[in-house]
Amino acid sequence: VTGKGAPVILIHGLYSSAEMNWQLPGTVAALARHDEVIALDNRGHGRSDKPTATGQYGVAMVEDIVRLMDHLQIKQADVVGYSMGGMITMKLLTLHPERVRSAVLGGMGWLATGSPLARSWERLPGRDDGRTPAACVHELGNLAVTAAAVQAVRVPVTVIVGDRDP
Repeated sequence: VTGKGAPVILIHGLYSSAEMNWQLPGTVAALARHDEVIALDNRGHGRSDKPTATGQYGVAMVEDIVRLMDHLQIKQADVVGYSMGGMITMKLLTLHPERVRSAVLGGMGWLATGSPLARSWERLPGRDDGRTPAACVHELGNLAVTAAAVQAVRVPVTVIVGDRDP
């Protein structure tokens, strides 16, 4: 947590960390000039715990954001998610819209419920490097949302996707 002003929560991508996605590129420093910046390491990443049991990822990662907000006494925040962080942010928008003032989704917008992509996470091999447990990868499909849930979002959302982004 650094800076003063409106709270901005930064949620990093898969196999990354707050340091890699947000601190090293200078995003935290730039935002902290005018905002209170909260950059966390998601469970299974960076300096956070690395549970290996089934059920410890997916929606549990969304609830981690809410618990962090409660702990910091933040009622509502601007939330920025990149890649896996974008999936977490989108699910946060559908489960806890009252906690999000605005959102930015980078590199990943809508993981559709029932889509081949949502189902593919279960079959992907995890990296056996001791850093991010395979359970994290296998449960990312649980972050999928329905078209109706996306259409119900009423907070401002910016989606950033490159023209060559698969």
